[in-house]
Amino acid sequence: MLERVRNENGWIQVLDEEGNVVHSLYAPPELPGAYSIGEIVSYWQHPYNFPFPYDLYLWVNEIEGRRFTLLYGIEPEAKRVLRLLGEIDASDARQIVLSDELADAIRQSGLQVQLLDAAGREVRSFNRFDARLPHAYTLSELALRSVYSERYQARVVFEYQPDTGMTWVVTAPYAEAGTEAGIWNTELGVLLTALLVLLAASVALFSGLSVWYANRFGTPVLHIIHWLQHLADGKLSEPLNRRGRSPSRTAGGKLRRRFRLFSNVIASLTHLTRTLRQNEEMRRQLEHTREEWITGVSHDLKTPLTSIKGYAHMLEAPEYSWSDDEVREFAAIVPVRRMDKKA
Repeated sequence: MLERVRNENGWIQVLDEEGNVVHSLYAPPELPGAYSIGEIVSYWQHPYNFPFPYDLYLWVNEIEGRRFTLLYGIEPEAKRVLRLLGEIDASDARQIVLSDELADAIRQSGLQVQLLDAAGREVRSFNRFDARLPHAYTLSELALRSVYSERYQARVVFEYQPDTGMTWVVTAPYAEAGTEAGIWNTELGVLLTALLVLLAASVALFSGLSVWYANRFGTPVLHIIHWLQHLADGKLSEPLNRRGRSPSRTAGGKLRRRFRLFSNVIASLTHLTRTLRQNEEMRRQLEHTREEWITGVSHDLKTPLTSIKGYAHMLEAPEYSWSDDEVREFAAIVPVRRMDKKA
C-alpha cells in the first residue's frame, strides 16, 4: 500500500485526537504539523478550501484504546497540471507556449486543457479531442461540469486568474480519478442498472413461481396422464413411484396436498381402476366357468356317442349279416341309451 502511495505521488499523516501529526510519510514540507479540530474536518468536507491542491481522504482507527486519524492526500494529475498552468502568464493567449514536460504530461494523462476569457469563450486549447466539449461556457455549464462530473463522464477542475480575467479549465477522464468512464457511471447508467436488476429479479421470481406451480399443478397432471396410460396398457392399478409407493397418497392413505385440487379426478380414476379390475376378475371367472362347462358337456356326451358309434360300426361291418329283428333291436337300444343319458 505504501508503495502505491509513493507511486501515485500521495502522502500520509497520522493525527491524534488533538489534531497533532504524530507520524507522516512522503508528506511535503509545506504541510502543517498540527490541525485544529474543525480545520481538518472542514478541509475533508470542502477540499477546495485546503491551501494545497490535494484530494483528501480520512480513515479513523482505534489502536490500544487510542483513536487515530489517518489523513491521505494525493494531488491528481489534473490538479498538478492546473497548478503548473497557473504559473503561466495568460494575458496574451497567442503567446502561450507549454513546456515539453507539461505538454507530455497533458497528452499522456489524456487531459484536455482550455483557456477561457472573461465571457467564458475558449481562446486557446491543448490536446482537445472530445467534440462534445463546449467552445464557450456559461456560468451554469461550468458549475454543472465541475460539480456533477459523473453526468459528463469526466472530471473538471479550473482556476480563475483575477489579474487577467482568464480561466484555465482541465478536463480529466474518469480513469485519472480512479473511475472507469462509460455509460454505466452516468445517471442513465444507474437507471439502466436498476432496470436490469429489476428485470433479473422479475425473471428469477417468475422462474421460481413457474417451478413452484409446475411442482404443485404439473406433477398431479403428469401422474393422472401416466395413470391413464397404465390403464390403456392393461395395468389395472395406480402407477407407483420409485420407492414403490403411491404418489397421490400418504402412508396413511390420505390424499397429498398437491393432489387435493384434483381430488374428484383421482376419485374417478380410483373408481374406474377398481371397476375395471372387478370386470377383469369377472371375465376370468366366466372364462373359467365356461371351460368347466364345456369339459363337463364333452364328458357327458362321450359315453352315449361311444355306444352309438359302436352299434353303427356293427351295423356297417361287411363280415356280419344282421337280421331285421336284430337291426330293429339295435335301433331301439341307441335312442333309449341316449334318452337315459339325457336323464
